[in-house]
Amino acid sequence: MDALKRLGFSDYEVAVYVALVENGRSTARDISKHSSVPPTAVYPNLRSLIRKGFVQHYEGVVSLFEAIPARLSLTHFVDKKLRSLTELKHQAVIDLEALARKKKSVSCEDPISFFYGVEASDLYILDVCSSAQKMIYILGWKLRKVSTVYKLFKPLKLAAERGVDVRILFARKEGNAEMAAKLCLKTQIKTRYFPFNNFSIILRDGLECKIALKKKELSDQINLMIQDKDLGGALTYYFLTLWKKAKPMSV
Repeated sequence: MDALKRLGFSDYEVAVYVALVENGRSTARDISKHSSVPPTAVYPNLRSLIRKGFVQHYEGVVSLFEAIPARLSLTHFVDKKLRSLTELKHQAVIDLEALARKKKSVSCEDPISFFYGVEASDLYILDVCSSAQKMIYILGWKLRKVSTVYKLFKPLKLAAERGVDVRILFARKEGNAEMAAKLCLKTQIKTRYFPFNNFSIILRDGLECKIALKKKELSDQINLMIQDKDLGGALTYYFLTLWKKAKPMSV
């Protein structure tokens, strides 16, 4: 049961739970017999599994234990883990951004940082989709992979549905860009075409943006993140200027 171990279960917890799944309602002695877990270790692991929502306890003359169906117990367990991880993520972001702001206020560093790679860029877009309050403007998208279209379309759609002004200036008309534009037609996402090469821009709320450098000569995509409302405002003005010049996507 490698999957349970990867979810954080100990070897003894896995053995006890599997014994209950295979043999049904059992006493601690029977569980020890079928799982090869020492009798002294059975009760602590049963208590742990009860806390996690995988085992239920029937009290009586003899205590009996039974495995809660995996579909129910695993769904509850994973959902609880996800909620906990989401809360930890938000707290970690708040704490780390506070440290970054403190460092900048002391050292007066430039408001520009960079990271590499397309995957990291996609993760940034997903974060923008969940955090944007007013607008998401994207300039220079070519969407070379079909998987990228489906990975990013739904989060952008959800952002638009909650009132965020989502606009995309595609760098090409054909291929995956055309497919993405057709999907956007059924949503509140606005699309236009403006030929663009070598880099793209993603803007969030006029306060922050990411510029991706994509020249073939580069070994990997370089992403510049700018966290400055003045620079963000200037690039927002630049985007809206191009938006007026851009043409509708012919889909």
